[in-house]
Amino acid sequence: MAARAAYKPAGERNNRPAFPRPPPGCRLRPAAPGPGGAGRTGGQGLKALAAFALLFGAGGCFGLAPSLARIGVTGGIPPMGYVFWMGLGAMLASLAAARLRGFRPRFARPYVVYYLCSGCTRIVAGGFVMYTVLGHVPAGVFAIVLATAPLMTWFARLALGHERFAGRRALGICLGLAGVGFLFGPKTALPDPSAASWLALGFLVPTLYTVSNLTIERLRPAGADSLSLTAGMLVTVAATAAVLALALGQFHPLWRVGAALPEAAMFTHSLTMACAFLALYEVVRRTDATFGGQVSYVSTIAGIVFGMVLLGERPSAWVWAAMACILAGVYQVGRAPQPCARRSARGS
Repeated sequence: MAARAAYKPAGERNNRPAFPRPPPGCRLRPAAPGPGGAGRTGGQGLKALAAFALLFGAGGCFGLAPSLARIGVTGGIPPMGYVFWMGLGAMLASLAAARLRGFRPRFARPYVVYYLCSGCTRIVAGGFVMYTVLGHVPAGVFAIVLATAPLMTWFARLALGHERFAGRRALGICLGLAGVGFLFGPKTALPDPSAASWLALGFLVPTLYTVSNLTIERLRPAGADSLSLTAGMLVTVAATAAVLALALGQFHPLWRVGAALPEAAMFTHSLTMACAFLALYEVVRRTDATFGGQVSYVSTIAGIVFGMVLLGERPSAWVWAAMACILAGVYQVGRAPQPCARRSARGS
């Protein structure tokens, strides 16, 4: 009995209170899974699902843009004038949404730099170059050029030391490029050899997209929400495009020409672009710029679908094979482990 009295539970020997034993016949309810258990796995699954949903939402909105832009530009709206009104409409929509949620865009120096590098490079500069080049290069050929944006983003991250080589991600990007090759490969020859210089200029667009993707990831102001960043970025885009449209003589006065189908397409583009950038900011914040760069692949597929609906296009078997490859590539890139997560795991 003396030995029993001297005995202390393990919790008391470590200066921690011991939990009392349950009464006889009482069955304890299993504890909720801890951070390392099934609860964490389920949470990670929901986060991955949300990232894919945002990616496909942004890609769908970006995929609608070429059809809308084609309607607007071929209807007589100059490229930079189109960029201005599209940016202005998206700005008003995002400002209204931000006000409803109690957010307000900020314009301190780090924010303005972020807006210029993320939004103006993609919407103002990239949009102007794209609309200009498409007047000389077939759309199918230019789609291949745009599909190189994720590859450029990945190599840029490797060169900057932001990411280590991952075979699964490399496989995913190769699958995506192979899918685009299946889709547009039979029509890659330029009908006019003199258009080669325009095609070379077209590679500036995915380069600008790469700058935008990396800026969204690396220069995002700490603690800023995506909605206010989107609104501030679109304010900067509209102001920059207005100055350039006036300087280039491409301003499109709506009060003189009125509102018709091209203008309706342009303002629809505004709404979709606001949603696209909000989703893109969120997906890059949740993952990284390489995964966010896959939006180019998704937008290619969405562009095919919208071409079928709006333009009456009928895709061939090459299109469906490309769709399978591109979706498989997005899946492989999404499954690849994050480099920061691996470093933290080794350090712990």
